[in-house]
Amino acid sequence: MRLKQPNKFRQQRGFTLIELIACLIILAIVSAVATVKISKLQSDARISKIRGIAGNLRTGIDMIYARSVIEAVENECNVEEGKKTEVEGFFVCHGYPIAYIDSVVRLMNIDNKETLYVRNKTIDGHRVASISFSGTPYTYEPQGDFCQVLYQPEKQPQVVTLLGAC
Repeated sequence: MRLKQPNKFRQQRGFTLIELIACLIILAIVSAVATVKISKLQSDARISKIRGIAGNLRTGIDMIYARSVIEAVENECNVEEGKKTEVEGFFVCHGYPIAYIDSVVRLMNIDNKETLYVRNKTIDGHRVASISFSGTPYTYEPQGDFCQVLYQPEKQPQVVTLLGAC
């Protein structure tokens, strides 16, 4: 006759408290690392988008300026209504497009105005445009912790990228 040996596995009915706590600690560490990686990816994506916007803006500005030189109006700056200098449908001052909202949107070929905000303001008699993501704070100053592109046609540099808050 054979004796039945007790089965150790049949007696164990679940995880111990220490095993559950160890699993929760491991899951917390993994989720913390994943959260940091994801936020870094989002920041990198915003920085890349802002740099792309700045590059597109510079290209558009250069094209309008080149056309202004061809038409020999690069020294003109008429900002009065009815007398504005126009090149390729853009009002220009010294060959550079004036930073009107519609001009910047058209110059950069922004299709969806809900993903990017273009704002402008007259500072010292000249228009300055700010291009930023929707819902983000913005500035018209060429420094600070913002995530935006600043177009200031009458100053150097004309296109400023602010990446501190991306």
